[in-house]
Amino acid sequence: MEKNFVLDPTLLSPPEPGSSASPVFVLLLLVGSMTVACDRKPPAPANLILITVDTLRADRIGAYGKRDAKTPHIDALAKTGTTFTHAYAPMARTTPALASLLTGLWPHHHGSREVHRKVQRGTFITSSLKRAGFATLAVTANPVAGTRQGFDVGFDVFVENMRFGASAVTDRAIKAVRAVPEDERVFLWTHYYDPHWPYKPPKGWRRGGSERCGDLSQLSRGVKQSNQGGYSAKALGSCWQAYDSEIAYVDHEIGRLLEALREFGRLQDALIVFTSDHGENFGEDGLFFAHGRSVHDAGLRVPLIIAGRGVRQGAREETLIRLIDLAPTILSVMGVASLQRLPVADGVDYARVLYDGRRRPVELPTELAFAESGGALIVDDYSALLSGRVRTGYCLNHGEYSLCWKGAAAAALYNRNRDPEMTHDLREQEPERFLEMEQARHRWKPGKARRRSVSDGRFKLIKRPRLGGGYDRSLYDLRTDRSETQDVRRQFPVDAARLEAALNAWAEEVPGYAPEALTSEEEAQLRALGYVQ
Repeated sequence: MEKNFVLDPTLLSPPEPGSSASPVFVLLLLVGSMTVACDRKPPAPANLILITVDTLRADRIGAYGKRDAKTPHIDALAKTGTTFTHAYAPMARTTPALASLLTGLWPHHHGSREVHRKVQRGTFITSSLKRAGFATLAVTANPVAGTRQGFDVGFDVFVENMRFGASAVTDRAIKAVRAVPEDERVFLWTHYYDPHWPYKPPKGWRRGGSERCGDLSQLSRGVKQSNQGGYSAKALGSCWQAYDSEIAYVDHEIGRLLEALREFGRLQDALIVFTSDHGENFGEDGLFFAHGRSVHDAGLRVPLIIAGRGVRQGAREETLIRLIDLAPTILSVMGVASLQRLPVADGVDYARVLYDGRRRPVELPTELAFAESGGALIVDDYSALLSGRVRTGYCLNHGEYSLCWKGAAAAALYNRNRDPEMTHDLREQEPERFLEMEQARHRWKPGKARRRSVSDGRFKLIKRPRLGGGYDRSLYDLRTDRSETQDVRRQFPVDAARLEAALNAWAEEVPGYAPEALTSEEEAQLRALGYVQ
């Protein structure tokens, strides 16, 4: 295992008089000095460093309260800047979430509402920064945030490779920055993939006790995700170990990247934004070691740390913020707003919160985080109301029954408990059950059976599609119920009505989603990433 780099928190104290400063203390001085208490932002930073980590839960990081987390470099970054405790993705899917981060638009506005789907509308911050004279560089280890989806637009250098581990991402990023002339401003985006399933950290980073988690790879993904047979629940502790080990590995590589940028002179005057595209469910909402089809905070809440010259140091900001707010905030801080007309965005500028702790202007509405689930793309994920996709066919699931079909073929009814192999069609034996399920099939067409949620930071309302039509509603008090298991609508009817009205108004402009068949190459990529069987 390699040595730790500059962001080891044990080195955060100032040097004794007459001694040489540690690299970390130098970084703190360079990145976090000049705290601004006035209403004006300091001059625009020269460089922008955007670091995103795939599938990273906020609650597994030391800066977010996990005492035994092995995240010294992320934690030290938090000490130099502002940590947002209530940051949310609009969907727990990589492509839609990162597109929202980079465009400032909701998924239904930029057009990518499922993993791998190309961004159709909006302006990436990359294009604005490039017009402002930045050298624009990106390294991504997830191909669903690549050229096929349009993420390369505006980048001078765009490197993508799904085989990249965190060390390869850091190496390619260092190489790209080194090639830029010193007098040019730099926008660097790195997207690390490693905490994503199947949670296999490299040698030297593996902790003991994670072997049982690896055994789950022998199961179908639907069985694993929905805990059929109880195998996933039994491996929960083992998978936490493996997941945390991958996070430790990525943290190490982030430290190595920041050290290299410091040596290049790129951190002395930089805005650093650290976040993730979404989190990961570890049994929450009945979903194991996956994300996307749920709107639980396990998948929607993300870490967000912003550091830079004048940004409040060591601050913990409880103001609710969304990934859609990062694009306008970044462009504002980087001074692009004074040079050109900013792109249209759904998000708002949070720069005032970064620099003086003030909330957004009073004329803006109260912050609300809306979200939509993705589809349950694996057909044997029977815990979802509707599972499957065009290529494999679909199943409508209710209790122990599934109604399954593919294309224009007639649907077949199965009882999974009595017929685990699903070989005996019960249409004739149970005609009333079949009619109920068939009517629901036409009611909940693929792309429509999605969950939606809205949160104000304390309360969260979720609407889940119901077999017979309409939605089941639940309200959770996130202050006392992070697991989202206790429905408190009766205790807080005013808040439930307020949030439901807001969610309904938002959903009115969300069009229906029509899934499309994937190409063979796209299927292969998503299969390698664990999204499909």
